[in-house]
Amino acid sequence: MTAVSDMSVHRETFNRLKSKFPGSRQDWVQDLRRDNLDRFESMGYPTTRLEAWKKLNLRPITQGSFELATSSGNPSKSLPANLVRHTVCFVDGHFSPDLSDIANLPQGIRVRTLSTALEQSDTDSLPSFFGQAATDEKHAFLALNGALFTDGAIVEIDDAVAEPVSLRFIQTDGADPRVTYTRVLVRVAPQAQVDLIEEFVGEGKNLTNHVTEVVVGENAGLRHLRFQDESQSGFHLGVLGYVLERNARLESFAVSLGAALSRVDGHVSLQGEGAEANLQGLYTLRGDQVCDHHTLLHHRVPHTHSQQLYKGILAHSARAIFNGQVTIDKDAQKTTADQQNPNLLLSDQALVNTNPQLEIYADDVQCRHGATVGQMDEDSLFYLRSRGIPKDQAVRLLMQAFAAEVVEAIPNESVRDQISERVRERFFSSV
Repeated sequence: MTAVSDMSVHRETFNRLKSKFPGSRQDWVQDLRRDNLDRFESMGYPTTRLEAWKKLNLRPITQGSFELATSSGNPSKSLPANLVRHTVCFVDGHFSPDLSDIANLPQGIRVRTLSTALEQSDTDSLPSFFGQAATDEKHAFLALNGALFTDGAIVEIDDAVAEPVSLRFIQTDGADPRVTYTRVLVRVAPQAQVDLIEEFVGEGKNLTNHVTEVVVGENAGLRHLRFQDESQSGFHLGVLGYVLERNARLESFAVSLGAALSRVDGHVSLQGEGAEANLQGLYTLRGDQVCDHHTLLHHRVPHTHSQQLYKGILAHSARAIFNGQVTIDKDAQKTTADQQNPNLLLSDQALVNTNPQLEIYADDVQCRHGATVGQMDEDSLFYLRSRGIPKDQAVRLLMQAFAAEVVEAIPNESVRDQISERVRERFFSSV
């Protein structure tokens, strides 16, 4: 097995499997893959010399050995149950019909696997799905995903969808570490509404490289939960792009529990007047975990609004990086934007690097941002202990209260309860 630090391994993988990749008979797909691979090779892996990556050591990934998963393993029976009834499942980067409910989805939503859609004769509309929302041409891992994706989903919503739908991505624990490249393309039609979940679970020292592109149409609404609950020894790279049209509404929830090292880049383009984006995130880290969230909210037109709240709880020698940027173009007058990043440290060895940024070119806006990094509130802890609550239990109660602002905002009660329980099991009960 070749280390991924050898740049030639990706070209070799592409040449070996290009006839088996989805869309291999479509010229535009092959061109898309080649262009992305060429761009990746011209950039190479990100290093700490790049501003956007200077706080993150990627050597556990770039010097690791990961074989592209060309088939699905057997998921562990100990994995948590599906969050919702309507679930479309992918195992090791490939669609699993046995674990999916793709034929009985609620009215108003259509889900096709990317592999199936790209093999159909009529693919004229598909090129416009790629690269419309995830547009960073300098992002090496986005380019690598565009070259080597093996499967994923095309999700089209044309009405109000009554029940939440989940896309579940499972990594299995094989003999050797593996890497998966998956991609999800979402279109929410004008006036449509949907609750969409992406869940990442699994075992082993595997690497996930996942891209999600979303376009929310005029007067449409999307509530999107991204739940990362993979192995504590795994690795996760994610790119998430949203485009919001006129009066579109986005509520995005990101909960990160798993992975030894994870990096997620989220970009929201508010390009229609009246568009609103509300981003909330929670990362709970322990041991030597490292988590890096980069967000960019780009206000391009007047009368757009954004709120952002990312909260972190870190124990032991865990490390978090948060880089949140709000950009307001010259013509984006009457914009409001708020960005906050509070963090709670449970150990003197835990570390947070937080960098909220405002880049404003308009003069009639209302904006604020802030970040805090602090220890457990001693007064609150003393109050609970004075009521006879043991110290360990009091600490957990305060942690749960800190996280509740994000968790309690998750809209579906059943999903919210399951997320809360898994946060408690994976984190609160172990620190």
